Amino acid sequence: MKITIVIPCFNESESLSKLIEALKSVDSSFKFIIVDNGSTDNTQEIISLLDIPNNIEFIKKEINTGYGAGIKYGLKRVKSEYAGWMHGDLQQDPHVLLNAKTLMESFKDQGINELMAFKGLRTGRSIKENLFTTGVALLSSALFINYFWDMAGQPTIFKTSILTFLDNAPDDHNFEFYVYINFLSKKGTFKRFNAPFLKRKFGVSSWDKGFRSKLNHAKSVFKYLIKLRFNS
Repeated sequence: MKITIVIPCFNESESLSKLIEALKSVDSSFKFIIVDNGSTDNTQEIISLLDIPNNIEFIKKEINTGYGAGIKYGLKRVKSEYAGWMHGDLQQDPHVLLNAKTLMESFKDQGINELMAFKGLRTGRSIKENLFTTGVALLSSALFINYFWDMAGQPTIFKTSILTFLDNAPDDHNFEFYVYINFLSKKGTFKRFNAPFLKRKFGVSSWDKGFRSKLNHAKSVFKYLIKLRFNS
């Protein structure tokens, strides 16, 4: 079972060496494509100094056009049967991918088709983070008359052959909500695995800079969900 994981990184030079070390100790059946998503820090300099194994590939996207754009850019290089993505800021230990693989292997006998995907369920998050997730889940569940939870959970793994539906996905952070909702609308199902969420050790969030930024982000997400619901 070969799985490629795309990891978009924007100005994450502080954590790159730790990320590489963590990825080295993950099952060798995984390949990683790390996308320098238009970074403006010394990411490229750090990359040149690292000892990078054969199952890790670095590619550079010259201009940052968004989180989702970075993932789509990396997915174009995938050749394995399964493909997915996760964050590169080490708020999740890459070893959670082993939880995903164990779950995937439990379905091997009955077969994994294009309408089955695997998605991390984030645990260990703060009350504030869970409040935001709950608000998004309640609104989206009501809008789409469905049960939604932890829509932006990481990592996410699909059969590569179905990922053409991402062609119309947004380039920003709304990418995750588009993926979740559109996949379910295709009668797809997410099988969830435990993926603990850790406190960020390096760098700063591109959007989470306090209560006001959380509020603005929530407004942006809610506006997008409403647009997605009534334009579908």
